[in-house]
Formats: sequence, structure tokens, C-alpha cells
Amino acid sequence: MSDAEAVVEKRAKGSARPGHTAVFPDWVGRVAYAVFGVQAPSAEIAAPYTARLRELLRRPDGPGALERFHYRDPQGSHCDVFLAGWLRAEDHDAWFAAPEVAAWWRALPCTADSEIGVWREVMTPHKDYFQYGSPPVADVGGFSRLGEVVPSHTFGYWGAYRDRIPASVRDDLMTPLSEAPAPVTRATRGQRLSVVIPDNICFTREGQGWNRASAEERQVWDERMKHVADEWIAYLHDNPAKTGCLSLRYCRDQEVDTGEECEKQSQILFMLSLRHLETEARTAKTHLAVLDTFKRLYRGATFKPRMHIWVETFILKHDELTTEYVNCHPATGLLPYFEVRPAVASSR
Repeated sequence: MSDAEAVVEKRAKGSARPGHTAVFPDWVGRVAYAVFGVQAPSAEIAAPYTARLRELLRRPDGPGALERFHYRDPQGSHCDVFLAGWLRAEDHDAWFAAPEVAAWWRALPCTADSEIGVWREVMTPHKDYFQYGSPPVADVGGFSRLGEVVPSHTFGYWGAYRDRIPASVRDDLMTPLSEAPAPVTRATRGQRLSVVIPDNICFTREGQGWNRASAEERQVWDERMKHVADEWIAYLHDNPAKTGCLSLRYCRDQEVDTGEECEKQSQILFMLSLRHLETEARTAKTHLAVLDTFKRLYRGATFKPRMHIWVETFILKHDELTTEYVNCHPATGLLPYFEVRPAVASSR
């Protein structure tokens, strides 16, 4: 029996609500999912770098799945972000090593007086350390665009995220750290830096989309759901030692080529472990308020629910996340939490 089949058998008799998850062909092993970002004081200053990065990601050897976002970080920087997926890690490596891509990356400004910061966070886990969960709607989110989305009963209960990760039947996915290290402010401007992570960092991306929702459903979200959801996100961000939340980017989705805002938003997180995320989801008052409000709103809805709410997760071993922060401010990504080393621009 495969790991995936074992998970299905484990929960076949217990789930109350069906949903969807993602599966991938047997030939898929180590994949690549990469976060690329540009930070600057304004969108205008970031624009040339964002445009060139988009062009490089649109090369024929570029990712099979590509999404774009923007957000303003707590330090006031405008941030443009691309999330790129390849079904084979070696295909990402070949793209990044292409002369055109490698030359641009090496030439990025890296002096303390530059206003531009650029980063990459490249995940290369095995597909068995991935999970996707979504209600049965037409849209598909994130890395799952590269696979097949299928019905699942491993859905709608505490522990479903873990049970949708095929490797969870043989790996406890535990971190060696009991809590997130205290954040450190380092001198990072004018440097290319890489972060050394422990095993089982948890990458999670949650998404909400209203592109198919009625005006009434969108109004209900804005008036009654948005503030409780925002309180949950703020709680994670503001309490890293307790929650294990190391990095949280609250993004508005954009059209990849035009930068036009979509009727979608995403929260892109790195958590210390899946266990930290599970604990907070079950116990944090802010998250329980989200669940309670959502259930009450949709239980008595006068409209047909069409909003797309979904989540994806990768669990990463210590050698499955390659980071490079080029002239970024000290609070960028994982820089505050773990050992940093000089990055080699030509490495994965």
C-alpha cells in the first residue's frame, strides 16, 4: 500500500464533509516551489526589477505554475511577489542556471545605499510532503495546478492537513525546536545572505477568492468575516514565540502579466512546524472566532456559496529550502530567526 493509500484508508470511515485534494503522477519526486520577491520604498522604484523578473519567469523553461502578488510590509516596503512551481526540482535548477537568468541575478544591486531588495526562497521537497485542501468548487489554487484535483474525505476535521500529507504515515514532521528563536536584527543591507533552517519548517499558503462570488456573498465577507480573519492573521504575525509564525505575507493577488488586482487574496506563511499551526488553529481564540463566524454565516446563507477558500502546505527538511536575500532589510522572510551565511549567487 502506498503512503497516499494508507492516508485514505486511515480516514475513509470518519470524515463528515467531503472536499478536494491534489495528487501527482508517480514519476514526480522532488518538486520546486519558489517565492521570488522585490522590495522597495514604492511601486515605481520596484517596477523595473519586477518587470524583468516576470520576463525571466515567463521564459519557455520557466515554471509550469506562476502567480503574482503584492503587499506592503510592516517596515513600509512595497513588495512584489511571484510564486513559481516546477514538477521537477532539476527543471528549476536548469532555469536558474540559464545564462540570461544567472546574469541578471548576479547583477542585482547589493550596496547599502540601494533602495532595492530582492529575495528568493526555493523549496525542493518530495511531493509526499505536500497537501492541498479545498471545498468542491471549480477553482484550483497554487501548486495543485500542476497536478490533478480529486475528491477527498480527508477533510473538515482537526488533523486533516496532516492526514492529507502522504508522508505523515511514516514521519512525525516534528521540529527539533520547542519554540521560534527570538528574532535578531542583523546588518543585512549591502549583503547577499542565506538562512540555515531546522528540519520540518512548514510552508503554508491560504487563499480566498471572490471572482465567482455574488455581490451579496462578497458583502457578507467584507462586513462580517474580514475583521475576524484579519485578527487571526495579526495574532499569528505578532506572536512568533507562541505561534511559531516566522514569516507572514498578507498579499493581494494580481494578474501575472499586467499587475492588475484580482478578486483574490493570499496569506503566505513559514511556520516553525505543522504542529505549531495545528495547535494554534485548535486553541487560539482568534482562529476559533473565524471558524464560528464562518459557520454561522454560511449555515443560514440566502445565497449559493461560491467563494473559493483553500490551503496548501509543504513540509521542508533542512536541505530543502534555499534562501537568498539580496540587499533586503533585516526583517525580510526568515532572516531574523536562524543562522545566516553569505549566499553564493550561482547556487540553487
